[in-house]
This record gives sequence, C-alpha cells and structure tokens, in this order.
Amino acid sequence: MQLDHLLGMARYAVFDLDGTLIDSLKIWNDVDVALAAELGLDRISPSMIYELRETTLKQFAHAENPYVLWCKVLGEISGSAKSPEALHERRYQLSREALKTSVHWREGAPEFVRALAANGVQMAIATTTRRANVDIYADTNRDMKAILPLRDFFKVIVTREDVANLKPDPEAYQKALFKLGAAPFETIVFEDTLAGVEAAKAAGLQVIALSEPHALADKEAIFAKADAYVEGWDELLPWVPKR
Repeated sequence: MQLDHLLGMARYAVFDLDGTLIDSLKIWNDVDVALAAELGLDRISPSMIYELRETTLKQFAHAENPYVLWCKVLGEISGSAKSPEALHERRYQLSREALKTSVHWREGAPEFVRALAANGVQMAIATTTRRANVDIYADTNRDMKAILPLRDFFKVIVTREDVANLKPDPEAYQKALFKLGAAPFETIVFEDTLAGVEAAKAAGLQVIALSEPHALADKEAIFAKADAYVEGWDELLPWVPKR
C-alpha cells in the first residue's frame, strides 16, 4: 500500500518503543551478556545470548513475567543457586545506568513525531517494556528528553504492567486504541518486529514496519504481513501530509 495513503488516512498513530522509536535493543543484550558473565557464562557469545533470550521470550510470551523465566534459563545453564527472581532483580540493577545514558532516539524518529504532531495526529506508545524503563526514557535520560520530551507528544503510554499478554497478542494495541478513543480505520501503527506486526494486524490495524538489525531474521515474514516496509524514519518523513 502507498505510504501517502497510509499516512494520509491516519488521525491517530501508535508506536512500538524499543527498536522502533528508540535504539535500545543492543543495550539489553549488553546487560544480559554482563549478567551471564557474572554467572560464569563468559564464553557464550552475544549472538547466542540474543538467540536464546528471544527463543525463551517467545516460548513464554503468555507468562506473567517472561523475563523472570529468561533469568531462570540463565540460572539453570550456569548452575546458579540464586532464584530467578533474584537474577531478574540483578538484571534490573545492571540496566539502570545504561538506560539513562546509552539509549537514544532512533535517527529521524524525533523529526517524524514532530511532523505528525504538527498535523494534529494524536499519538500513543504500545510497548511491553516495563513502565519503570519508560519513566527513565521520559524523565531521566537527558539526551532523549532534550531532543524530544516523550510525555509532551505521547499522552497515552501502554506498558508491560497494563497488559496480561505480550505481543503478538493484540491486547497492547487494543488498550492504546481504547485510551486514545480511536477507531482502527483511522489509526496507523509503527513496528519493527514480527510479533509486533502480528499484534497490530490482529487488532485490525494497518502497520508500517521499520527495518531493525535484531529483526532481520524475520524480514521476509515482516515484509509479507506489514502494509508497508521501510528502512528508516527518513524514508517516511516526506510522505507526512500537510494539513
């Protein structure tokens, strides 16, 4: 479908966060590599950590907290006597400083968001990351706040605590639509992962997918299921209509 049509019909826009609006996915892999090293798993490569984590999260997508179960897997592999909950808390501690200083807006995202806002498009975020992380991006990460104050542009933010089921379940998008007061036919979604695209389509929404290095293994499936596929935000900016 044409980008001008997709963006022209949108009165509302819902964005995934990690990997879509912000460049954060490498940070989480760095955190897991550091945690694995503390557990004596320093010989496992970052790519193996990534693949194992993604497989675990998909397997336990409907669990109450899939990331605790991911920590359980790391604990079992390493033979750690620590509980999954204790390992999850340590993972949380390792991530705090990185989220404050090493996460940035994805190139072109702030300009695109500002362009939509100038056209009166109301925007939301539908993410399955924790609200505590979103709070850091919005309030503590000085670089992100200086470039685009998150809370000024996204009045609706659906996080992990707001849903019972992770993507590809459509719950996050359904809740975002409800809070926006938006209908599917007047809403566009921006995603970077196959699970995210599937979640949005299951909610009856049209989706523009953005290329992201960590999702390249699913590129063909994402391309087939999304309504449009682009390499980055700069590719979309010229198609924002002037109202």
